[in-house]
Amino acid sequence: MQKIVTLKKMGLMLAAATLLAACSRGNNTPSNTNQRTATVAKGSISASVNATGNIAPEAELKLNFQTQGTVAEVKVKQGDKVKKGAIMATLELTDLQIALAQAQTALVQAQAAMASAEAAGAQADIAMLNAQSQQIIAQANYSRTLDGGVRPGDIAAAQASINAAQASYARATDKGLKDADIRAAQAALDAANANYSKVAAGPQREDYAAAEANLRNAEASLRQAQANYDRAYKANPAAIGASPTGLQLEQATNNYNSAKAQFDKVSKPADNAQVQAAQQQVQSAQSNLDRLRNNANENANAAAAVQQMRSAQAQLEKLRQPVRPYEVEQAKAQREQAASQLKQAQVQKQQSEIQKQQADTQRQQAELQVRQAQRRIEQAALTAPTDGTVSVVNAKVGEASTVAGAAVTLLDDAILHIDVTVDEIDIARIKPGQEVQITLDALSGTAFTGKVDRIAPNSTLVNGVVSYPVRVVLTGNTANLKPGMTASSSILLEKRDNILLAPNWAVRRDRKTNKSYLTLKEGDKSNEVEVNIGLRNDQFTEIVSGVNEGQVVVAPAAPSAFGQ
Repeated sequence: MQKIVTLKKMGLMLAAATLLAACSRGNNTPSNTNQRTATVAKGSISASVNATGNIAPEAELKLNFQTQGTVAEVKVKQGDKVKKGAIMATLELTDLQIALAQAQTALVQAQAAMASAEAAGAQADIAMLNAQSQQIIAQANYSRTLDGGVRPGDIAAAQASINAAQASYARATDKGLKDADIRAAQAALDAANANYSKVAAGPQREDYAAAEANLRNAEASLRQAQANYDRAYKANPAAIGASPTGLQLEQATNNYNSAKAQFDKVSKPADNAQVQAAQQQVQSAQSNLDRLRNNANENANAAAAVQQMRSAQAQLEKLRQPVRPYEVEQAKAQREQAASQLKQAQVQKQQSEIQKQQADTQRQQAELQVRQAQRRIEQAALTAPTDGTVSVVNAKVGEASTVAGAAVTLLDDAILHIDVTVDEIDIARIKPGQEVQITLDALSGTAFTGKVDRIAPNSTLVNGVVSYPVRVVLTGNTANLKPGMTASSSILLEKRDNILLAPNWAVRRDRKTNKSYLTLKEGDKSNEVEVNIGLRNDQFTEIVSGVNEGQVVVAPAAPSAFGQ
């Protein structure tokens, strides 16, 4: 690439200097015949690097359908301007829509299978709860049977009932017998004390187990009733008021609340009110005994007293009888059966979980197939990914879409650029953002502007010359520009205004010392002075110091000996 420099003149002063130099060539003085002169004047100077390239768009996008099919419609032609998202061509949708309908049908079936698996899982949960409850009851019954089946409190209560019955009988058969009344009152006091001890001791293990089993059964029934109600509501919300599932749910809720209350009651020790009530019974029985010791006896029904005494005695004898072996075996068999039922319920629960997982996997696969079918329908429309100009249209109605080639080629020409190369001598002076003047052979007489966008970090070697790719982005109005046009770009390296300028032919450089000189004309004499120079283009050199504005410089007419 060739480096070219330009001069921008500054008004009449620089024009006068040029005119003065031209006039000096015609001086009639014999000593000036072979000399030319010029006046040092202020002006502007700029340096630039020129390069040639072609107009190119930001990107050339080769677009194709993302799915196979037959082209149904082509909506664009070469040269059309399109906006981002515009549909440029479409495929036939019949087969794709059929595939979507099939996928949606499979999804409905998978969802139904999932609902069925969830219902089976709910049934397995209920069976599991029932089996756990039966196991608890069977274990409690077995433990109680091994312990003799009787609690100490039961025997004490039965004995107290016998004592009370005997006292009542004695009082009924001997009206005046104060001792019988006293014994009856004493028996009542003993019964009250036994009840107080039972209340203070709190719930027994067997009572807790039975209450817990009842609560689990009630909870399982409630879940089943709720599931039945939900299915009935989902099937026909309008008829839910007449469905028996509502009443069943209400009954199951009441049963659960009752079982929960009983469980809470036996799970906790007696509260202060219950303890106080038992104490009050003891105090009342004590008061009655004290009263009888000071008052006359009361009559009682002898027959009722006898029956009461016999019943209490029979109950005590029954409690004192040892547990028979077959009762232990029966309780053990019930416990083993409950354990077996629990294992079966656990297996059923595991199987239901596996079925739910399988059904869920099938449902997810069906959902994926629906999304894929919907995606293929979306891909049947070829849309513009950005604003641009259609440069090539290969798609034809009735032809099959292919993955090879491009159905439509779109130019992203909102921003145009020129890629040029700059040799290594000048690349250090090129910076992003520098102004660029652009001219085109196709649009002669019209100047365009641009700026340096980026510089490649790596060099290229062409014909032995090391160069660097530089991208120039066009700015301003680019409506008339077309990709591919040849463009000449002039990258402005540096510009200085209102500085002293001297013609290049007037500057002599000593190559040994690298110093610069100007020859000043003062009357008939000439005097060479050393000067400091700055920026230089193909016509003028900046004079930094050494001469003043208005001084006349002179040089021989043969330029080959000076300034070159």
